[in-house]
Amino acid sequence: KGGFAYIGSFNVTLYLTGSRFLQNNGSHKGGVIYVNDFMQYALIQITNCTFSHNFANRGGVLFITIYQHVHPYVQVTIKNTVLNNNTAFLGGALHVTFVTALVISYCVLHQNRQVLDPWKADYSGGAVYLQHVQNVTISFSSFYNNLAAVRGGCLSFENISHVQISFSSFHSNTAMDMGGVIYAKFIRQITSIYSVYLHNI
Repeated sequence: KGGFAYIGSFNVTLYLTGSRFLQNNGSHKGGVIYVNDFMQYALIQITNCTFSHNFANRGGVLFITIYQHVHPYVQVTIKNTVLNNNTAFLGGALHVTFVTALVISYCVLHQNRQVLDPWKADYSGGAVYLQHVQNVTISFSSFYNNLAAVRGGCLSFENISHVQISFSSFHSNTAMDMGGVIYAKFIRQITSIYSVYLHNI
């Protein structure tokens, strides 16, 4: 778990800046980073990094899940970062559940893949899989040539309160079943402004 780092703590602040993570294998969860515990507070900031050719069963780059009954405040921010050619059965690059907020800005996510799990048939999220997240903000980012073997060629949302997408582009993303760009289930609100969607399947 966590090809680079496994993080379990009651409170944590993690900063990654100007780093490259290549060909890491998290085996089960989190090809690069695995975060999982009874946290009450967590701040995770990733800036000016590159994640390429990483693999895990869930979250080819990043796997985060927090035990919700402790009512945590957990914010994940990814900025000016490239995530490409990462692979997982669920969430080709990112698998994030039970956090307060996720912010993706000025990022490039391309050629990430959600591939078929030989034991399960309903996995999703070519680049990003999110579940039980209160607020999701995606801005000034580019998603292209991501692939889901099942649903959500780019993004898979389940039990999300609010999603805002702005000034972003989605090009040539593919889902073999449903949602070439987005697969959404049990979501309150999705807003997209000043964004471009082109040649998605």
